[in-house]
Amino acid sequence: MKHSWPWRARLEVRPEHIDAGDVWVATAADGSIAGIVALGPSDQPRTLDLEKLFVAPQRIRSGVGRMLLAYAMAEARRRGARRLTILSDPYAAAFYERNGAIQIGVAPSDAIPGRMLPLFEIQAGSDALMRSFPRNVMSHNIYYGKYRATRR
Repeated sequence: MKHSWPWRARLEVRPEHIDAGDVWVATAADGSIAGIVALGPSDQPRTLDLEKLFVAPQRIRSGVGRMLLAYAMAEARRRGARRLTILSDPYAAAFYERNGAIQIGVAPSDAIPGRMLPLFEIQAGSDALMRSFPRNVMSHNIYYGKYRATRR
């Protein structure tokens, strides 16, 4: 019997998000998807939400996540935001902290009812993450090592 995961739809990348220009995909040299990042609106002024940041399991700890986070921060700045808010999976909390995010509280999961998640914020101009990448990484089609992030 196949299990039903009611939260799965919240984790999907939908065509309307792609059409809105809020989703970027990192691909490996072989064209496989290495990860995705998506931005969304926030109810806070000069703030965007980091809606999604997923890395393919075989690419974890390869730099793809940092590259996608840096790209999202650069895009947030380009859009006039000063910070990103991040509703994090607890297992990803250390990743965000290592990259300059500060936990500002906890909030209910937007995917699993009754689950509380750490809530982070990171300044869109944070030097902690930006210093670790060459200047050309912040261009529209970015290349870092064997990975490429492109707007899809």
